[in-house]
Amino acid sequence: METRVPPALARIAELFASLPDPLKTQLLLEYAAKMPEAEGEAEPVEECQTPFGVEVGFDEAGRVRLAFQVPPTAPTVRAFGGILAEGLSGLTPEEVLAVPADFFRGSGLEAVLTPRRLNGLEAALRRIQERVRQRAP
Repeated sequence: METRVPPALARIAELFASLPDPLKTQLLLEYAAKMPEAEGEAEPVEECQTPFGVEVGFDEAGRVRLAFQVPPTAPTVRAFGGILAEGLSGLTPEEVLAVPADFFRGSGLEAVLTPRRLNGLEAALRRIQERVRQRAP
Protein backbone atom coordinates (compact mmCIF):
# COMPACT_ATOMS: atom_id res chain seq x y z
CA MET A 1 0.00 0.00 0.00
CA GLU A 2 1.30 3.42 -0.93
CA THR A 3 1.77 5.74 2.04
CA ARG A 4 0.33 9.21 1.84
CA VAL A 5 -0.26 12.04 4.27
CA PRO A 6 -3.84 13.31 3.85
CA PRO A 7 -4.25 17.05 3.19
CA ALA A 8 -5.60 17.96 6.64
CA LEU A 9 -2.76 16.16 8.41
CA ALA A 10 -0.20 17.63 6.01
CA ARG A 11 -1.53 21.14 6.76
CA ILE A 12 -1.12 20.51 10.49
CA ALA A 13 2.47 19.32 10.04
CA GLU A 14 3.22 22.31 7.79
CA LEU A 15 1.76 24.70 10.35
CA PHE A 16 4.00 23.31 13.08
CA ALA A 17 6.99 23.49 10.73
CA SER A 18 6.32 27.17 10.04
CA LEU A 19 6.31 28.24 13.69
CA PRO A 20 9.12 29.07 16.12
CA ASP A 21 9.42 26.58 18.98
CA PRO A 22 7.54 28.63 21.63
CA LEU A 23 4.55 28.92 19.29
CA LYS A 24 4.67 25.19 18.56
CA THR A 25 4.10 24.62 22.27
CA GLN A 26 1.16 27.03 22.22
CA LEU A 27 -0.31 25.28 19.18
CA LEU A 28 -0.05 21.94 20.97
CA LEU A 29 -2.19 23.40 23.77
CA GLU A 30 -4.74 24.54 21.20
CA TYR A 31 -4.96 21.03 19.77
CA ALA A 32 -5.30 19.63 23.31
CA ALA A 33 -8.42 21.77 23.73
CA LYS A 34 -9.83 20.41 20.44
CA MET A 35 -9.47 16.72 21.36
CA PRO A 36 -12.84 14.95 21.01
CA GLU A 37 -13.72 13.05 24.18
CA ALA A 38 -14.64 9.38 23.88
CA GLU A 39 -18.13 8.60 25.12
CA GLY A 40 -17.54 4.93 25.80
CA GLU A 41 -14.62 2.86 26.95
CA ALA A 42 -11.67 3.76 24.76
CA GLU A 43 -9.00 1.18 23.97
CA PRO A 44 -5.68 1.94 25.67
CA VAL A 45 -2.53 2.59 23.68
CA GLU A 46 -0.22 0.38 25.73
CA GLU A 47 2.99 1.91 24.39
CA CYS A 48 2.17 5.30 25.93
CA GLN A 49 3.30 6.09 29.46
CA THR A 50 0.40 8.48 29.91
CA PRO A 51 -3.06 6.88 29.80
CA PHE A 52 -4.19 7.31 26.21
CA GLY A 53 -7.42 5.70 25.06
CA VAL A 54 -8.55 5.57 21.45
CA GLU A 55 -12.12 5.10 20.22
CA VAL A 56 -12.42 4.29 16.51
CA GLY A 57 -15.80 4.36 14.84
CA PHE A 58 -17.38 4.92 11.46
CA ASP A 59 -20.13 7.22 10.23
CA GLU A 60 -23.02 6.19 7.97
CA ALA A 61 -20.82 6.61 4.90
CA GLY A 62 -18.11 4.35 6.36
CA ARG A 63 -15.72 7.22 7.08
CA VAL A 64 -13.52 7.12 10.17
CA ARG A 65 -14.51 8.92 13.39
CA LEU A 66 -12.08 9.24 16.28
CA ALA A 67 -12.39 10.16 19.95
CA PHE A 68 -9.98 9.80 22.86
CA GLN A 69 -9.69 9.43 26.61
CA VAL A 70 -6.73 11.30 28.06
CA PRO A 71 -6.43 12.85 31.52
CA PRO A 72 -6.77 16.65 31.58
CA THR A 73 -3.35 16.73 33.27
CA ALA A 74 -1.68 15.45 30.07
CA PRO A 75 -1.99 18.31 27.57
CA THR A 76 0.67 17.01 25.19
CA VAL A 77 -1.04 13.66 24.82
CA ARG A 78 -4.42 15.39 24.51
CA ALA A 79 -2.84 17.43 21.70
CA PHE A 80 -1.99 14.19 19.91
CA GLY A 81 -5.66 13.25 20.09
CA GLY A 82 -6.67 16.65 18.72
CA ILE A 83 -4.15 16.42 15.88
CA LEU A 84 -5.13 12.87 14.93
CA ALA A 85 -8.85 13.64 15.11
CA GLU A 86 -8.54 16.74 12.94
CA GLY A 87 -6.18 15.06 10.50
CA LEU A 88 -7.92 11.69 10.15
CA SER A 89 -11.63 11.98 11.01
CA GLY A 90 -13.82 11.89 7.94
CA LEU A 91 -11.32 9.95 5.87
CA THR A 92 -12.00 6.58 4.27
CA PRO A 93 -10.44 3.54 5.91
CA GLU A 94 -8.04 3.24 2.98
CA GLU A 95 -6.84 6.82 3.44
CA VAL A 96 -6.23 6.27 7.16
CA LEU A 97 -4.34 3.05 6.49
CA ALA A 98 -2.06 4.83 3.98
CA VAL A 99 -0.78 7.39 6.53
CA PRO A 100 2.90 6.80 7.37
CA ALA A 101 3.58 6.43 11.12
CA ASP A 102 6.19 9.20 10.98
CA PHE A 103 3.94 11.74 9.21
CA PHE A 104 5.10 14.45 11.64
CA ARG A 105 8.81 14.15 10.83
CA GLY A 106 10.09 17.46 9.58
CA SER A 107 7.30 19.40 11.29
CA GLY A 108 9.63 20.61 14.02
CA LEU A 109 7.79 18.73 16.74
CA GLU A 110 11.09 16.98 17.38
CA ALA A 111 12.36 20.29 18.80
CA VAL A 112 9.64 20.59 21.44
CA LEU A 113 8.79 16.96 22.26
CA THR A 114 10.90 14.12 23.59
CA PRO A 115 11.52 11.05 21.45
CA ARG A 116 9.39 9.06 23.91
CA ARG A 117 6.43 11.40 23.31
CA LEU A 118 6.88 11.14 19.54
CA ASN A 119 6.97 7.35 19.84
CA GLY A 120 3.64 7.60 21.65
CA LEU A 121 2.17 9.58 18.77
CA GLU A 122 3.34 6.92 16.32
CA ALA A 123 1.93 4.18 18.56
CA ALA A 124 -1.45 5.91 18.69
CA LEU A 125 -1.59 6.14 14.90
CA ARG A 126 -0.64 2.46 14.58
CA ARG A 127 -3.40 1.50 17.05
CA ILE A 128 -5.94 3.54 15.09
CA GLN A 129 -4.82 1.86 11.88
CA GLU A 130 -5.07 -1.61 13.46
CA ARG A 131 -8.64 -0.93 14.57
CA VAL A 132 -9.60 0.55 11.21
CA ARG A 133 -8.18 -2.53 9.48
CA GLN A 134 -10.13 -4.86 11.79
CA ARG A 135 -13.44 -3.00 11.92
CA ALA A 136 -13.86 -1.15 8.63
CA PRO A 137 -17.33 -1.63 7.13
